[in-house]
Parts: sequence; C-alpha cells; structure tokens
Amino acid sequence: MKFALARFFRSVNANLIYIRCFPVFQLLKVMRWVSVQVYKRWKISDREVVIRNFDRDIEMNLDPRFSMGAILFWTGFHEVKELLFLHSFLKPPHVVLDVGANQGEFSLFTAKRVSAGGVYAFEPLPNMFQRLSTNIKVNGYQHVKALELAIGKTDGRLTIVDPSTDNEGVASAYWNGQTGRRFEVNMRSLDSCWLEFQWPRVDLIKLDIEGGEWFALQGAQQILETFRPTVLIEFNARSYAAAGYTTADVDHFLMDLGYQRYAISKTGKLIVAKTIPDFNNLVYQPK
Repeated sequence: MKFALARFFRSVNANLIYIRCFPVFQLLKVMRWVSVQVYKRWKISDREVVIRNFDRDIEMNLDPRFSMGAILFWTGFHEVKELLFLHSFLKPPHVVLDVGANQGEFSLFTAKRVSAGGVYAFEPLPNMFQRLSTNIKVNGYQHVKALELAIGKTDGRLTIVDPSTDNEGVASAYWNGQTGRRFEVNMRSLDSCWLEFQWPRVDLIKLDIEGGEWFALQGAQQILETFRPTVLIEFNARSYAAAGYTTADVDHFLMDLGYQRYAISKTGKLIVAKTIPDFNNLVYQPK
C-alpha cells in the first residue's frame, strides 16, 4: 500500500517540472502538498529502497528512514523550485559542478538535461558517495563523474562531522562542538580540479556544503572570472557563522565579481533579490 501510493505521488508530482498550463500547475501543487502531508505522517522502516520514477524515468537508491530519502520516496523531489529553474536554464552542452551532491538528486536531474555536456558530482562522505555512485551507474550516465572530495579554498585534508540526526544532508566541518562520526577526507579547490580535468566550460556551480560555501567560492575564483557560470548556492546564516563568516561576506564576494543576486519563485523564475536571507537558495548570474 505504502509503496503503491508513493509511486503514484511521484508520478503525478513529476509533472510539475514539465507542465506549463497554470491551472494544471496549481492542481499539481495541491497534489504535492497532499504527498508532503503523507510524508510527514507515514514513516518507512525499510533501509534500502529503489525508486524508478524520479523525474519520471530516473532510478534512485535511497534510505527512506532519513528525511531526504523519505521526501524523495513520498513526493519525488526534495527542492522543487530549484529544479524548475534548472529545467528551463540547462542546455545539452552545459557543464555542471554539483558541490555537495549527497545521494544525487541534482546530479541525476542535471545529467538528464546536459546530455552533450557533463556533470561533476563532489561528495566527500563515504556512505553518500557510494549511494551517489550507484545512482549514477544504474542510470547509465557516462557523462557524470562522481568525485569523493570535499571542496574548499585550497587542496588538503578536512575533518567532517556527520551528526546523529535523521537528516542525511547536514554533515559539516564547521559545527562547533557537534557530536557524531568524524571523517578525514581529501579536499580540493575547484580551480585545482579545473587544471586536472581541463573543463572546456563551466555553466553552473551548485553549492550546498553546510558552511563551506564561501571557501569553495574563493577556491573557484579563476573559474568564476573565466567562465562566468551561474551559481546556485544555499545561504545558511547558522552554518556560515560556525565557519567564521556571514551571508554578507558571500554576497559581497560574488557582487564584487560582477554578479547579480536572484531569488527563485515558486514557478522557477528568477526574481532580483533585494535582501539576503538567513536560510534559502539564491542564484547569482553575471551582469
């Protein structure tokens, strides 16, 4: 019963990305709201689940005992408005850098749309990297490369703490006093990776690394100045403060490089953002 209902919700909700008729879009939003209410109330105890209709036809291995796995299982998406934006923005030749790829929601979604380009998915945690690699392999995406690396300002090593919570997306190097499993991982800058992989272009950098965003941007300055990619970045004042900087520091860094700040509407459209949020995803594009 649970699996059939979740499959139905995912199938219906996937149409949110593709339908442009506004009344139908509104009806689909109601259905997603219903699926979210079910997600909040109906827990799944299975450790490993395979869904085969993420974004209509993508296969994903996930763990629905945790929050991100559960919302993907029940609703088909974790972040809808961001995917709506990417669906309209991405073109087949684009090269995407997914920094903080987790289990692969953004990597798989973008891979489907950049069939003549490439996706580089960076994920330093061993368990998440294994699931990410599996999800890439089972879909046959030859143009996606998973890299078991943290991204920072320089090359080196980094200690990441994975706290004992039901949210598999909050592991960080910058939670002061946080308890949990500790991982010593390899760290690279994006500019260093560019030298190695010789990317001919970079069109999108997505950053969601729980406090490491400003360091990653500083380590990508040559890429930002050379390719002028769009940047999709999570703003999180709490994790930024733990890392020793502010949301204004990140904003000033990108604005000084000639970027404009945008929020994403519920329909995936970009709107000039007049203020900096404490917690939200923003898009920066060159002026």
